Amino acid sequence: MDKSILEQYDDLRREYEDTKKRIAKTERELQIYDNKYQVQDSVNGGMGGTQHFKIQGFPYPEYYNKRALLTSRRDRLKELESKLAKTLDEVEQFIDSIENSRKRMILKMRYVDNLRWLEIAMKLGPGNTEDSVRVEMSRFLKELEKGAD
Repeated sequence: MDKSILEQYDDLRREYEDTKKRIAKTERELQIYDNKYQVQDSVNGGMGGTQHFKIQGFPYPEYYNKRALLTSRRDRLKELESKLAKTLDEVEQFIDSIENSRKRMILKMRYVDNLRWLEIAMKLGPGNTEDSVRVEMSRFLKELEKGAD
């Protein structure tokens, strides 16, 4: 296991959040349909095209396509939840394999707790800045990468 698991977990978490947002958007769109949404159009016809007609109705094809999309996105969200749980376990195993306690703490706060660098620096206490912690981790992960080669 190497640091790529950290990147993979971060990407999966972002994909999960993006999928949740897309589901919420689709649900809002369906709510509009459920609130007696009607489409209308006007056409000319009859008597040589001189009569004007208004046509109203419910857009069933659009509605059912949105419903199918929502179901698909919910299924995808469940898959992502499963992948996230599995990957989180791998991330924690990777972090636990690191001997340096400070590095383990920083990595857990960053990847498991999803804290920003500034929040991590504040938790570590005086003498730590956002940049110093970020650079420390960047150097450490590069060292790990070199050691894996």
